[in-house]
Amino acid sequence: MSDPSVDETPGDPWVNSLGLEPRRCSARTSSGQPCKRWATRGASVCSSHGAAAPQVKRAAERRVALAQWAEAYGVPADVDPVTALVGEVRHSAGTVAWLRTQLAERGHTDDVLLSRYDGERDRLGRLAALAVRAGVDERLVSIEEERAAAMVDVFRAALNDTTWGLSPEQRRAGLRVIAGHLRAELPTGETL
Repeated sequence: MSDPSVDETPGDPWVNSLGLEPRRCSARTSSGQPCKRWATRGASVCSSHGAAAPQVKRAAERRVALAQWAEAYGVPADVDPVTALVGEVRHSAGTVAWLRTQLAERGHTDDVLLSRYDGERDRLGRLAALAVRAGVDERLVSIEEERAAAMVDVFRAALNDTTWGLSPEQRRAGLRVIAGHLRAELPTGETL
């Protein structure tokens, strides 16, 4: 039978991306054994081992608030600036298109929607200008060229793989066929 003075459950079983999941108190009892109580939410210890202290309460509250904010708005992500900027341009363009549709359906009479539409169009213009100044087009072309080169390397490696048992002439023919298909997919006027 368990000791009724020991809290057997974590209270509310919450989990979030910042690693604040329920856990046992990290302190040790006077006998040197690990404490069996659950740590206070956002803290690493139970109320008997320091979680009742004002500074620990404040730190725990900050951790919980940060975790709630992260659940609502997301956690920071590693992203290169070009990808972030392109993503924001696309998101803003999608928002402008949606707002335009909503305004058309309402006969352009919704002042709040019209204000949001104008604001988002301004934001899209600023983002687009920033993308041009940052050389995003050139960077995207460079990325696509790198991807194409990698794809050609993969095709060449696959055709040269001895598992296929292809003769040198068959490998060259395979590369010509692949190149023809790739050229067919290119926009008019572009070459490999």
